[in-house]
Amino acid sequence: RERRARVLELIVRTRDRRFVDLLARHVDEHAGQLTTDEAAGIGRVVGLLGGPATIARWKAWLVARPAEARGFEGPLARQVAALLALAEIPGEEAAEALGEAFDQADEAAQPWVLGALAQRERTKGKPR
Repeated sequence: RERRARVLELIVRTRDRRFVDLLARHVDEHAGQLTTDEAAGIGRVVGLLGGPATIARWKAWLVARPAEARGFEGPLARQVAALLALAEIPGEEAAEALGEAFDQADEAAQPWVLGALAQRERTKGKPR
């Protein structure tokens, strides 16, 4: 786990956007086995590297459950990765996506939405 965290930090330092697709595919394929902390780390990286051009991708990972059930379809790890990615993307569109996620989140996702909103607030105005 520690090694994976260091690798993610190295990826951020490269600023190589080619890692976005690779990491997103990893989350898609292994979301059932990822811890939420691992997914959060990956989400942070793909948000930093992908920027506003990737917002639609992360919103697609936050599709609301059908009918009147709160929450999102798919594994929690994928939801966490999307939320943390959106937290790292500057601009109103990402902020609105997080606001919509807050309105739809269930008990499992809500703490992660709140954390993503707090992260956004902490990094507001700081260079990324």
